Amino acid sequence: MFVSVYGMKMHEYYQVLILTVVFGAYLLLVVLLRPFRVHANQRLQAASTALLLITSLCMLTFIKPDGLDEQQQRGYEGRKTAMGVVVRAVNALFVAVGLALLVASAVQLARRTLRNEQAEHQGNVENGVEAA
Repeated sequence: MFVSVYGMKMHEYYQVLILTVVFGAYLLLVVLLRPFRVHANQRLQAASTALLLITSLCMLTFIKPDGLDEQQQRGYEGRKTAMGVVVRAVNALFVAVGLALLVASAVQLARRTLRNEQAEHQGNVENGVEAA
């Protein structure tokens, strides 16, 4: 919000640089202070913030420098394309890993719930109480 309000007249490079510093500081705070009680949530927050930081660092390469000749322009376009592929790949990998972890957690919860219900049903049958 700071960048969008106060940084409107700044060059894009400095806007992205400020965001990168903010993401880095936030990542440091998350890792040091551990604000989440659940360890999995703590790791997920740290990983997502690290991904934001990496993406922001990569975005610094997308800002076109002034005064490039034709050969430098072609080199810049090549680096920009390569970095775009890297950013998309890293973000897609993070989403895939996040979805896999979500599915694994859901399966684990379903198994635990099923085991508890089976144990409860077995206990009711042993005590002579039929479950409806």
